[in-house]
Amino acid sequence: MIEKPLGLLEKSGTRRAVVIAFVVGVAILFLAFFTRFNEIYESHLAFKNLLDGFVVVSGLALAILEWRHSGEANEHRHELNRLTEEANAYRKETLELQNRVYFLQEEIERKLTKVRLYPRVYSAPGEIQLGVANLSGFDLWLNQVRLVVTQDRVQNNGGTSHVITGGMHLSTGKTESGFRLYGKLLEVYGNRAERMDVQFYVEIEAAGIADKPVIVRSPEYHLEYTHATGRKIRVIGYP
Repeated sequence: MIEKPLGLLEKSGTRRAVVIAFVVGVAILFLAFFTRFNEIYESHLAFKNLLDGFVVVSGLALAILEWRHSGEANEHRHELNRLTEEANAYRKETLELQNRVYFLQEEIERKLTKVRLYPRVYSAPGEIQLGVANLSGFDLWLNQVRLVVTQDRVQNNGGTSHVITGGMHLSTGKTESGFRLYGKLLEVYGNRAERMDVQFYVEIEAAGIADKPVIVRSPEYHLEYTHATGRKIRVIGYP
């Protein structure tokens, strides 16, 4: 919006107008003390009315100027309040954006340092094998790989943990399948494989970029084996 140019009195300001009016008033009062001027003032009605009208018009003009400047001051005050509210809104929006950036950075850092292991158990010729894939963006150190038996219907027990291996390096993007899972299952049954009916899962403690190691669980499996039916393994639950 293009503002109108200020007039002479507006440029001078209300103070200058007040000073001029004060000087004029003092001059009139000064002249009123002289007898000759007083006689002229009292004997000439038109002159008296002119001076009185001048005083009234000057006072009215000053009042109008003051009212106008007061209105402008109120407009500037409202504009200042509006700009202050906008500035506060921008500050709040900036703070929200900074918090969002902070949380996004944390999320990116968490994803970059997250350990991604994919363990699965599958049936291979003559045995049961465990494969562990490192899907992380960095190498891992497998502190310990454990077989956890949740239920054993042949020996009527469960809730036991057996260490398969530990202290093993696994490169990023690689899959390791050389674990003694089947041998550990045979140990649970006293190295006798006539019959198996067991529920279990594999638990892996791995360390990556983060300071604390993480524990990754495989799905829970149900393994059944007899000479008549052969070996059957299926997933019965997920962590």
